[in-house]
Parts: sequence; C-alpha cells; structure tokens
Amino acid sequence: FNFTGDVDDTPADFELPTGFAVTLGRKYRFKATNSANVVLKLEIFDNLPEADLNFYQNLIETQLKNIGYTDIKFNKAKTAGKTEYLAISAVSGSNAFNAMIAIYQDGWIFKDQKVSVVEFYGPAEKMKKIDVDKFYQSFEF
Repeated sequence: FNFTGDVDDTPADFELPTGFAVTLGRKYRFKATNSANVVLKLEIFDNLPEADLNFYQNLIETQLKNIGYTDIKFNKAKTAGKTEYLAISAVSGSNAFNAMIAIYQDGWIFKDQKVSVVEFYGPAEKMKKIDVDKFYQSFEF
C-alpha cells in the first residue's frame, strides 16, 4: 500500500497493516486505527541539528518513564529502503506502545534531514496480533 491520501508527494511509501482504516492523511501527518482500538500514527518533522538515533532513544526513554511505561526496549534495524531506524516497545498496565524513529534525507537537490516517528499504541492484548516489525521494515523514504 503506497499511501498518498490527498497529497501526491508524501515522503514515505509503506504497507498499511490489514484491518486499519485511515482517519487522517496529510503529507507529514498520518493516522489510522483498527476495530480493536489500536492506533497507528506517523508524523514527520525537520530533524534537530546534531540529533541522531541515540539522542531520540534517550529522549523517548525519559518521556515513556515519566508517563508510567515500563519494560522499555530498544532495537536498531533497517527499512526496505535501507534506512536505519530505532524500534521501541514498552508497556503500561494493559496498554502497549511501539514506535519507530528514522532519520532520512528528503529532497532531490536540497537535502533536508527529516525525522519520521511512527507510533502504535492500544490494548496490549490486541497489539500482539500486529507484526509491527514487518510494518516498519516495509517503509521506503
């Protein structure tokens, strides 16, 4: 699935997991949900100067701990387009959180560095049925 929504120049191609319906589709903001109340959210921002995946790992870990998430795990891997990303997983009671953070170059002539943040969150029991790693690896920037 190549999501383009109302915008022809979306910066990423990805395969939407089965059962998800798009609720918001814009160039740099995307949201979808399924009937089990699992939410998928994608936001793309200009990258901060000198921010790398280690910077985002420390930032996200602190934020997740501050809002009560535990069992926080990190893993680095690559997308279909060979972009390195940081995968995050955490739990808070009966809820689960998974995310992917990737830094990539956007543009043909003027290369702007962007950071892509993909989040999955919802009931932990329902999250187990979604292959988030397959989804993350389907990305091409």
